[in-house]
Amino acid sequence: MKRGKVSRLKKLGAGVWLFFFVFLFISGKTSQSLEQGGDGYQPKILIFINWKDLMCANCLNSFVTFFNSLPSPWLRDNALGILVGERGPRAGNHWPIMAKKIRGFIQANQLSFPIWIDQGRLFKNMSSRGTCL
Repeated sequence: MKRGKVSRLKKLGAGVWLFFFVFLFISGKTSQSLEQGGDGYQPKILIFINWKDLMCANCLNSFVTFFNSLPSPWLRDNALGILVGERGPRAGNHWPIMAKKIRGFIQANQLSFPIWIDQGRLFKNMSSRGTCL
């Protein structure tokens, strides 16, 4: 198989995985809400966080200010952060460092939602221009 075809297949696979992930995140919470007698739909937030943005003081302040303006119980149930790192020759060594820094960031800023680390770089296109919702 040619290199271009393999690359396109990887991109297609990542796109399918992204769609499946978002669908499960949204539908899982909705069905849970229905079972508990809720109104069915609750808005959800997926936050794609670019690793470089965590090194910028202004970016961090904006991020924390925005999330502190939202109710903590709502964030805990309806938000998920995904930290997208950089790719490079030493990327394998960065994952434990990233995990430790993100744990400290969550504790220091008392964030009430989980932040996952995208080690497979499935969401790299979502944060290519910086952190996004």
